[in-house]
Amino acid sequence: TLKRCIEYGLQNNRNTTIYANQKLAADAKAKEVLAAYLPRISLNSTLDNNLKLQQSVIPAGIFGPDERRISLTQKYNSGAVAQLDQVIFDQSMLAGLKANKYSQQQADLNMEQGQEAIIYNISTAYFQIFVYKHQLELLEYNKHTYEKQIEIYRLQVSKGITLQKDMDKVGVDYNNTLSQIRVAYSNKQLAENELKFEMGFPIADSISVAVSERSEVLPRLNDGNTAFSAALRLDYQLSAIDIKLLEIEQARIKAEALPKLSGYARYGAVGFGNTLRGAYDELLPYSAIGLKLSFPIFDFFKRNAQAKQANLNRRNAEENLKLSEGRFEVEYQNAQSKLLQA
Repeated sequence: TLKRCIEYGLQNNRNTTIYANQKLAADAKAKEVLAAYLPRISLNSTLDNNLKLQQSVIPAGIFGPDERRISLTQKYNSGAVAQLDQVIFDQSMLAGLKANKYSQQQADLNMEQGQEAIIYNISTAYFQIFVYKHQLELLEYNKHTYEKQIEIYRLQVSKGITLQKDMDKVGVDYNNTLSQIRVAYSNKQLAENELKFEMGFPIADSISVAVSERSEVLPRLNDGNTAFSAALRLDYQLSAIDIKLLEIEQARIKAEALPKLSGYARYGAVGFGNTLRGAYDELLPYSAIGLKLSFPIFDFFKRNAQAKQANLNRRNAEENLKLSEGRFEVEYQNAQSKLLQA
């Protein structure tokens, strides 16, 4: 039945896996954006082999009449540091966090739209099989009718009651019917293959489609008083979400002009030695905490150009949404007319 075909397709169609993966990717993207505002800890370790020691010059008169050249380090230097960084204020990042909700809604709608496409394609192929089966039944009935007529005409021709050309006309209709049967059978096979593909059913395997009664297959007409609403279309909802995301992107670009404040805590140790082992024999610890304020100054022109692009993209998206709303209503009215004509 159609219901079982749809249930099978929703579970086995390859696109279902793709839409589910896109939903998981959107969830992971949301976590990635959120993680940027969480504390970050980094560990770094260094080891330097000073092949030629840097020298510093002490002017004459400090430790004697002559200037002195000394090295303030040793051949091997080692170091290790752990640092924690925490974003305190970043308006552009906060604006990006607002996009998480809409990104997840977008993934949900894409998944729902994909399921609708699977259901539509399965239903289309199923009803094509339904049409071709009934067409074959009608053609088979016509074939049997022509066979009986040919027998009658053959008997009448043998008795001289009917002309041969009259029987030949029936023979032509009979041959045309046989040709139409072959075409209808081929079309039914193509529709069955299309149904298998949309269901995710193995093409090489056979499938038995139960043809429903006419009363069960015909769709029910909508009440004429039902008002059309473009907002119920998934395409419309996705476009509306795109506009929201573009608005957030525009706000994020503008927020790049604001200062960014972050804090850090650092703890480490350094060692010095004339041998590699000596650089690790005694490590001298140190620690620090501090704030970092970053304020962009000379990127105004770049940021202004990006903001203008984002604004134009948002306005174009709004205009496209209005165009789509009109197109959706035209499609709805045309579909209603075709349904009434059918």
